[in-house]
Amino acid sequence: MKKDNSNNNNIYIFIISAIILFISFFVIKILAYFIPALCIGLFIIYVTRPIYATLERLIKNKTIPIAITIIIVIASIVVFSTYFISVATTETTAILNNPTAANIISTQYDINTTDIQSEILKAINYDTIMLLLEKPDLDSIQELKTYSSQISYTINTLVGFLFSLGYIILQLTIAFMIAFYGVRDRKSITKLITNTVPKEHTQFMKKFIKEMDISMNNIFMGIFVTAVLTGALAYVIFIYYSIPYPILLATATAILTLIPIIGAWLIYTPISMIMFFSGNAETAITFFILNLIVVSSIPDWITKPLIVAKEKKMNILIVLISFIGGAVVFGPVGFILGPILMAIPASIIYILIHEEEKNKTILTSKKQ
Repeated sequence: MKKDNSNNNNIYIFIISAIILFISFFVIKILAYFIPALCIGLFIIYVTRPIYATLERLIKNKTIPIAITIIIVIASIVVFSTYFISVATTETTAILNNPTAANIISTQYDINTTDIQSEILKAINYDTIMLLLEKPDLDSIQELKTYSSQISYTINTLVGFLFSLGYIILQLTIAFMIAFYGVRDRKSITKLITNTVPKEHTQFMKKFIKEMDISMNNIFMGIFVTAVLTGALAYVIFIYYSIPYPILLATATAILTLIPIIGAWLIYTPISMIMFFSGNAETAITFFILNLIVVSSIPDWITKPLIVAKEKKMNILIVLISFIGGAVVFGPVGFILGPILMAIPASIIYILIHEEEKNKTILTSKKQ
């Protein structure tokens, strides 16, 4: 009888374990989809912490300082985006109205720059779709295939665009929600985590959370300070070379520095190419090399690792490997995720070593 009960218990445990594993797999897959939102949310939390801390001292209600901080971030993004789009539209129009540029575009890409609206309608097969709606009776199978492929291309293009836009909006929405609730409920989240471990390990978990908080603060502040420094250096160079809209381009450079892999080169490379094809080859080369060294290399490979590793938990070489390796393994988001994952074992080892040294000190003092 006991043997039967034991077998039943084993079967029960096996079934429950299988269900937990099955559910865990899908939970992990769902959470993996929101990794970019998590990284952006953590970035907002740590970068805006000084603003929130100042407001919290002035306003006792916890929710209001967080809401104000989030509104400041959103307003800054909206203002810059509006200004950037306005300037980009103006400059694009100026380029299209330039006879040389218009000739190259029309010759190489068969685009009529004098009527952009018609070119956009042409790109989405507007005339074809309208013709099909007006004349639904097609004369041949080949004509049906042609219309079908064109309509399919248009639908796929529009759906792809809407999906990409929706994905970005969703990730940003979740990121701001993570930032808001992460700051507001940080104490209750910490308490929940510490309560999940056995009582004998509670102190260790509290120390681990504290060290991880320090590490993530260094990681995100390192990324932020690097972006600000990159933008400042780019601004000086743009002013020196009399590049139009230096503040806008320097700000765009700083923002692109926050995006892994893309980086500042997306701004100064096109400018260098324009200089080169305008007949200023020597100026273009010196401008490109100067940006490559001063804007892309110094902040990214010196400033950022130094700030991230300043707590001495992670060696500068390990930090560099975590930035590069994270991007290789996880893609662009790994540029942030890599250092965070590396900070986990680094914090554990740091606590264990610190505890060992503390115990040795206690033993030595007792012997004396």
